[in-house]
Amino acid sequence: MEQTKRNLLLKKARERQGWTQERLAELMGVEAQTIRAWERGKNAPMLENRRRLCELLEKWLAEELYRKYRVPQKVAQDWLHTNQLLLLLDGLDEMEEAARPECVIAINTYRQEHDFLPAVISCRQEEYFAQSRRLGLQRAIQLEPLTPAQIGTYLSQAGPKLEGVRRVLNTDAELRQLITTPLLLHILLLTHLPDTQAMLGIGSPEERRRALFAAYIERMLRRGRANQRYADADTKR
Repeated sequence: MEQTKRNLLLKKARERQGWTQERLAELMGVEAQTIRAWERGKNAPMLENRRRLCELLEKWLAEELYRKYRVPQKVAQDWLHTNQLLLLLDGLDEMEEAARPECVIAINTYRQEHDFLPAVISCRQEEYFAQSRRLGLQRAIQLEPLTPAQIGTYLSQAGPKLEGVRRVLNTDAELRQLITTPLLLHILLLTHLPDTQAMLGIGSPEERRRALFAAYIERMLRRGRANQRYADADTKR
């Protein structure tokens, strides 16, 4: 069953480059039917072919650095060849389940070919341990939900201006359950304005959650309004 799964990672990487199977085969020095077999999961690339794929990955990274950040490709290639880039790959769990094992293989192979280049990969715990392949990294950090004590300390350090939020969290178990990550706690602090405090103190927990995110969005829109190119309604949409 596993062998018949399509190699979604290779297929998507090829399509992102705008290459046909024939073009990738030409770049790799193999037959087009070999590429089709890899993508269909009938067999996997040998070590030498994986190295060639790493070279193509380098080319793609250099092109992306130029397209998104205007880094000259020669400079980007020098950075890649001399291992001066630290890769931050976010959302392994967001990939299709069938593609994750091959993605892990590609990451491990790339790092081996680059003297175990440091990399940071994020993934939800359940999805990561549900697969057989493991990343060849030296350590892992597991992010735990904030405890009530940590939240209380954070709010206390903000001073009297957040007294209303502390009261609401003490009495609203559902809202307190929502504010369990540093990001959401930060949002709560950013959006704590006099009108936001009033909204947090009324209505159902769902209404208060919506008020919190609505206030955060409005705050972010106001912050960039000096150079705003689009209407607020278009940005929200």
